[in-house]
Amino acid sequence: MSGGVSITGVGAVSPAGWGMEPLMGALRPGETITPSSIERASGDTTVSTPVPRTSCARSRGN
Repeated sequence: MSGGVSITGVGAVSPAGWGMEPLMGALRPGETITPSSIERASGDTTVSTPVPRTSCARSRGN
């Protein structure tokens, strides 16, 4: 990714449900985030979507 990341305001939350602290940790150089997978049916097949999560991210029932 080229360019920087700009976060403005207070209490930024990512679509993955991360709060500000885990989001900033994920932006640190060298940070590796291991994704978990969400699986769902799509017709006759199963679609697996990787979802990056941090140890500080709140679980939404998964």
